Amino acid sequence: MKKNLIRSTLCVLLSLVLALSVGLTAFADESENGFTYIADAGKKTAQITGYTGKSISITIPETIGGCSVTTIKGEAFKGKNTLISVTIPKTVTAIGNEAFSGCTLLNALKLGSGVSSIGSKAFENCKALSSVSIPAATISIGEKAFAGCTGLGKIEVDALNPSYKSENGVLLNRLGTTLILYPARRSGKSYDVPGVKTIESYAFQGATNLTSVKVSDSTTTIGKGAFRDCASLEKVTLSEGLKTIGTEAFAGTALQEVAIPASVTHFGQGIFDGTPWWEALVAEDPLVIFNNIVLDGRSCEGDVVIPDGVTEIGTYAFECSGITSVVIPDSVETIGMDAFSYCESLTVATIPDHIVELPIGMFCGCISLTSV
Repeated sequence: MKKNLIRSTLCVLLSLVLALSVGLTAFADESENGFTYIADAGKKTAQITGYTGKSISITIPETIGGCSVTTIKGEAFKGKNTLISVTIPKTVTAIGNEAFSGCTLLNALKLGSGVSSIGSKAFENCKALSSVSIPAATISIGEKAFAGCTGLGKIEVDALNPSYKSENGVLLNRLGTTLILYPARRSGKSYDVPGVKTIESYAFQGATNLTSVKVSDSTTTIGKGAFRDCASLEKVTLSEGLKTIGTEAFAGTALQEVAIPASVTHFGQGIFDGTPWWEALVAEDPLVIFNNIVLDGRSCEGDVVIPDGVTEIGTYAFECSGITSVVIPDSVETIGMDAFSYCESLTVATIPDHIVELPIGMFCGCISLTSV
């Protein structure tokens, strides 16, 4: 009986091993004409996974190994900095994350009519790319798909595309409510944002020619890193109605002065880091408060008493500062996570009684803290 049980168990295990082996073999990388790929024999489809050839100008095949090429897998051509031209066929529907990231010499790109999705960072740092034409089938473009494309002057979109459109070379969603991408090398020094509700994260990042931007009255949200590293940007006009400014939205710009509307109730971290305006503010008073929110206390030292009337202390507001004690007034209702993280000299913190639950990491790394 025991022998039969052992035999049965061994047979089951062998069957599983064989099944797994067959599965692995079926989906192992194969190669044809320099293109590596994975084929799904059942569906008769294939994913391009890489390229080992020497050509600097390539056309992705429509079929490979008897299967239709439908996908360019994530990172398939990442770092292929010898490529200067890529043509993608109509059979391809998906371009994976970072598929062509770091192809720094790529200056000619033809997207096939069947491409429905472009993954995040798919063409990141393709610095020589000067223009992109989005086909009608494309309904999904991932975050930072064309980030770091410092030579990109315009984006065109097929008029029949249901999800996106182009206005003067700038990419918007079809409804015109979200500005998705302003090409980094677009001509013109000033730009009036059209009537969008949202400026997407990283939308203007690295736009080298911009010196002045006026945000639309209808804009309520500026995403994280939206204008980051626009090194020539000296002036931005923000309108009442704006509610959210994301993390590092204007970091690394040349802003000289900013009027923050009273309507803004949510601030990300380091929004204006590295700008002349912010550095001057911090030099004048290291405790920076806007709209009753402490945005920055990282340059504070010694004993700090947060003024009455402040309602919020922002995330990372005092991170790594040299404060030794802090008094938080009763008016404070919200404290962001890691607000006092790594304040290694902080010994005493006075917190209002109504704050009964401390946010995540509020005093993380505060090695001298003895009283709260």
